[in-house]
Amino acid sequence: MERIPLQRGREALLVLRDPLAVAEPFAIDAELAGALDQLDGRKSVAQVRQALLMGPNALDISLASLTEFIEALSAGGWLDDDNFRGQWIAIHDAFLGAARRDPILAGVLYPSEPEALRELLSTTLGPTPPTGAQTWGIVIPHGPPEVTGSILRATLPALPDPGSIDVVVVIGTDHHAGLLPIAVCDKDYASPLGVAPCAVDVVGRMCRRMPWIDREAIRHRHAHSLEWSVLYLQHAFGQRCPAIVPIVVGATAVGDAGTAAEVGEVAAFIDTLVADGRAIVCVAAELTHAGAAYGRPLPDAATRAALEARDRDLLEAAVNGQTGRAIRFGRAWAEHGVPSGLPPLALLADAVPEGVEGRISAYTLTSTSVASGSPGWLGLGGAVIHRPE
Repeated sequence: MERIPLQRGREALLVLRDPLAVAEPFAIDAELAGALDQLDGRKSVAQVRQALLMGPNALDISLASLTEFIEALSAGGWLDDDNFRGQWIAIHDAFLGAARRDPILAGVLYPSEPEALRELLSTTLGPTPPTGAQTWGIVIPHGPPEVTGSILRATLPALPDPGSIDVVVVIGTDHHAGLLPIAVCDKDYASPLGVAPCAVDVVGRMCRRMPWIDREAIRHRHAHSLEWSVLYLQHAFGQRCPAIVPIVVGATAVGDAGTAAEVGEVAAFIDTLVADGRAIVCVAAELTHAGAAYGRPLPDAATRAALEARDRDLLEAAVNGQTGRAIRFGRAWAEHGVPSGLPPLALLADAVPEGVEGRISAYTLTSTSVASGSPGWLGLGGAVIHRPE
């Protein structure tokens, strides 16, 4: 689980977040963090209480209160027990059995009503008619249009006319746990603007060539980055949005040397698919997440300038096929966090063929905050990759 400190007035809380999205976010008193550490599946409730009493904070919780707390965690799906496993199996089977991947952010981070959503996109993005006849691919950020609008306005017009392509390979960051570096899904992606059909023939070819690639299709259930990307592609292409190949890329794509062969296989497949000019690539990737809003040190002006340079260097390297440089830049200034978009950008760099030319279309390092009001800085960038004339 992820533990996010939250100060609400004089009250110190700890917000629990489940990367698998089985359990709903849950806030507890910060002093109970030690109790979570003791729930290792080997101690009885009485032994957990004794360990807390003997711990550095000498936390005294009655046996009845501790039992009630543990039962609440179990009921919510926070413990690795039969209740959690039952919830997970039900969620997994429901997703795999569904005909399409429905939006999870509609009505939360953007309007669920089509007309209200169209108005929001028109207001924040304006018209973005596709005019990029020689475009191999684009990079865009994912997130609300009120935040990402300036980058999208500078990048989406580089998309080609939808009549000239059959497929968009949509690659996004996977913020959740996964054992494999990459996961593909054979489901249509729905939004309030309609349904982006999956290119099931292409996904089928991928699965036959790489049988492992759809084993963790469940990761698409909470693929925020792809949901935003599909929404923006639908806005740009209108009713003529091409079929998509949805791909999520996790941290093991760059953090585990043992996955290099798998990542290389996927990159080679994408390169071949896009080579004939009837497919393009759209990568959703955010960059710096610095400051207390993201649980990291607050950067001063000089550090912000260095983080912006890091982001630009990473993006420039990725869109020009320089994988090693992209990963090296992405890992610079690690104390302020590795850019969340590094995994999909590394896959992009592997897939970019010789002869194409990438350029940054827009970049901003913008001040932001989360619900707690903690300050933070978010790096957003866009880029366009051109085919050779």
